[in-house]
Amino acid sequence: MVCKACGYDELLVVQSTCILFLDQSAQSLNAVGVNSKNNRGYRGARNRWKRLLCKYATLVQPAKKYRRIFFTRLWGKGKRAYDYGNLVGGFKPLLDEIVRAGYLIDDSPRYCSEYYSQYKSTTGKDYVEVVIEDVKR
Repeated sequence: MVCKACGYDELLVVQSTCILFLDQSAQSLNAVGVNSKNNRGYRGARNRWKRLLCKYATLVQPAKKYRRIFFTRLWGKGKRAYDYGNLVGGFKPLLDEIVRAGYLIDDSPRYCSEYYSQYKSTTGKDYVEVVIEDVKR
């Protein structure tokens, strides 16, 4: 059954799953800004995610087909939830680096479905969890 709100299809068969734990705070769209040639903040965010993704280079197989990807922001002590637009927009530099690394063919709906959530961290520290699933469509 496909969720009308988010498009999640619970009937798709998951063939493999890879979970990445990235020890970095997820920024909001307000902090990152948009991807433009004059935005150093966006490029800096992309480069920070790139360094963290390097340690997973041998764990994540290159994408050969459609994948689902789940981004979860876990916020630490003294932080709070972002509104949904800021949550999704803040993950764009990470999504771009995931595509660059070859973990997704592209971030278009033809090649992936994206899902975003956020929770208070039980450890009191900021981090990001990324789940990448190969699914049979």
